Amino acid sequence: MYTVLVVASDKERDTLSRLVEGGRYNLLEAADATAALAAVQDYPVDVVVCDHGSLNDPAGELLASIKQQFPTIEVIMLTELPSLETVVHSIKHPAFDYIRKPIDPSLLLDALARAVTRVRSQEDVLQELTQLHDEKAMLAESLKEEQLSFSRLESDFLSFTENSGDLFLRIDAREQLIYVNTACVKLLGANPREQEPADRFFERVVHPADLELLRRGLHNIFHRDSTYETLSLRVRTPDQSTRWVQLSITAISVAEQFLGASCTIQDRTDSYIAQYNLKQSNRNLRVLRKFDDLFNRFQNSDNLEEAVLEGLVREFNLTAALMFAPHARGLQLVKGGGRDGGLADGAVLEPDERLEQLVDSNQPVQVATWEPADYAQYPWASLGAGSPLQVGLLHCSLNEGLHRYILLLDAGRDFATIANLNLLRIITANLARSIANNLLFRVIREAKSDWEATFDSMPDMIAVVDSACRILVGNRALARFADREPSSLEGISFGNIFWPERDPCYLKLERHVAAGEQLTLESQMTAGERQLLFRVHPNTYSTKSISIITVQDLSDEKQMQARNRELELKLFREERLASIGLLASGIAHNLNGPLMTIMGALELRSVQAPDDKTLELIRRQTEIMKNIIGNLLTKSRREQEMQPTELDLNQLIKEQLEFLNADMRFKHQLQKEVQLDIGFPAIRGLYADFSQVLNAILTNCIEAMATTERKELLIRTEHVRTEHGEEAVLLIQDSGIGMDQKTRESMFDPFFTTKTAQDPTSGEYSGGSGLGMTTVYNILKSYRIPIEVKSTPGSGTSFRLIFPPELQVVAGAVAGAVAGGAAGEVEAEV
Repeated sequence: MYTVLVVASDKERDTLSRLVEGGRYNLLEAADATAALAAVQDYPVDVVVCDHGSLNDPAGELLASIKQQFPTIEVIMLTELPSLETVVHSIKHPAFDYIRKPIDPSLLLDALARAVTRVRSQEDVLQELTQLHDEKAMLAESLKEEQLSFSRLESDFLSFTENSGDLFLRIDAREQLIYVNTACVKLLGANPREQEPADRFFERVVHPADLELLRRGLHNIFHRDSTYETLSLRVRTPDQSTRWVQLSITAISVAEQFLGASCTIQDRTDSYIAQYNLKQSNRNLRVLRKFDDLFNRFQNSDNLEEAVLEGLVREFNLTAALMFAPHARGLQLVKGGGRDGGLADGAVLEPDERLEQLVDSNQPVQVATWEPADYAQYPWASLGAGSPLQVGLLHCSLNEGLHRYILLLDAGRDFATIANLNLLRIITANLARSIANNLLFRVIREAKSDWEATFDSMPDMIAVVDSACRILVGNRALARFADREPSSLEGISFGNIFWPERDPCYLKLERHVAAGEQLTLESQMTAGERQLLFRVHPNTYSTKSISIITVQDLSDEKQMQARNRELELKLFREERLASIGLLASGIAHNLNGPLMTIMGALELRSVQAPDDKTLELIRRQTEIMKNIIGNLLTKSRREQEMQPTELDLNQLIKEQLEFLNADMRFKHQLQKEVQLDIGFPAIRGLYADFSQVLNAILTNCIEAMATTERKELLIRTEHVRTEHGEEAVLLIQDSGIGMDQKTRESMFDPFFTTKTAQDPTSGEYSGGSGLGMTTVYNILKSYRIPIEVKSTPGSGTSFRLIFPPELQVVAGAVAGAVAGGAAGEVEAEV
């Protein structure tokens, strides 16, 4: 934070201090020039704001004193109209800025900000100048020391190079040799000629294959692209032997002047040979481990051959690797790796004389170099690109009559080194063993797979058990019965799946299994109500004491027999009821004549005796009889209809309730609430279908309330607006015993029933067939009518049938009813 000194009289100073003060600056105050000079001497002041007029300082002596003693302090003068003397003094000792009074606060604050910026820049410049001065002094001292030691360094260098075992060369800035030590002459036997260029000297001693590498290194040094280069080269000795050396080239510069380069040559032949041998051993070990991993990973896998071929291509940098099996017409391709050789799996290759020579040699590894004309007829001719192609053949002998051949193709012609061929021999032997094992395992696996598929496909439950009746293996049918995975059956006791541990049937089965005896046992599973037939067969073909147990589920067969008998009885009852219905329809039709005569005589008598109250009672009862006969005739006639018609569901409900009134419990013990929406649309369908649906649902509701204290039945038709449009809804709700979740989930299953047999004394409901609600579900499904069932044990059940708009006879019938004011009108009966 910068410090601002305000110099003014008491009256002006308060005003100026308030303007300056605000948290951005440290504030100092002075009442006169003497106090101001004392303040700048005692404190690090950056800017002085001076009211020139209030100090009675016409000559600007305070400004001159401050600038003379502290030239970095910036002074802002506040003045009225300046005098000639003030102007002259400001030229000699310039202030940072002059601000005329009266003061504009924004001008003063802006001047302060600019003054602080100048103070900051002056500080940065001063600091940089100080740093440069120090660096210059240090550099001068360093150069002096280097000049004194350079002559000693050169003398020491020459003494060191002549007595060292390494080879030293000096090259000047013109790339000419100026010095070669004695060790270099002894090893290379080549003295530099006078004014000989370095490149010509190196041509005589460096292996031709490494000359380009050396030239690039020298180029980088002499063109200042690098100051140090390290190269591994081969050099030739006078006895024409080759040595591996490490050449280090270092640029020589003094005071940024390039003087040339020094070269140090170290003989690394013995080290390189040891490193090469170690590197080759490590590489061989790495490659063998990699292929061992491949053999282990793909053991008993169909992808072994493909994985090994790809590994050969990657490891030996091949163009392609193809595996063939002997064929009647030549060789048949099994798998390929690397680039596409123009052959598809299964293709047959008819070899010519050259390929036959490789195949007939029966050597683990054979290598040949083929010219373009030698392989032009083969599908992989494009891989050679018209140049010589190196071909290797690996012979894998699996057994006496089974062979595999791997053809290696290398367009680069550099894979057939002695080290690589030794590796390929080892890999080929291991590959032959792995392929033979895979083929054997494949046969075993296929046999095992066929046996397991047959074992698991058996519909009966099968288990292989030991002498203690513990399961060794079980099929899927047994696992499903035990509600387990097949793999989890192993080790558990067979009998625990079907009986309690000390059940007599369990003990009998264990005895026969332990004794290795046959057994046929039929047992009733009370918990699951299953009838099972057990057969124990000792395995006499095994050296181990094991038995095979088969379990046949007879429950469905016995239940089907029982259901067939039940259906036969039901069909007999329905035929009898149909006959009774037909008879009742005929009786009702014959009763119409006498009833009309009675009603005519009743009307005549009413005219004769209008005050007779008994006649009115007789009239009401005859009307009831007329309605009952009419409903009976209508129901009998309409249930014979075979084509869908328009149905008034409200009227159908009324007719169904009239028939149910024949049941005394329904008529007298149930509290019925019927709410029929008079705007409910007509439905297209068969009368018999919806009559059967209503009868089945109402019958179930009545039977569900047989043992409950509260017997309330609600029937309601309504239409509601949903996201799918206007829907007509039928709700039937009872206050019966209700259903739990398991019963709700199974209520529409065929033959599922919870009804008990009829008690002869109480007359309760007889056992049902379990087909009533299944029929309801199938009928509604055919009409695409959803049915929602909600039930809680002890709280009753509700059935909700939703009639979609497309089932209504007239589209928009519900909407029309709503628009006409009929939507809220309900015909109710309690």
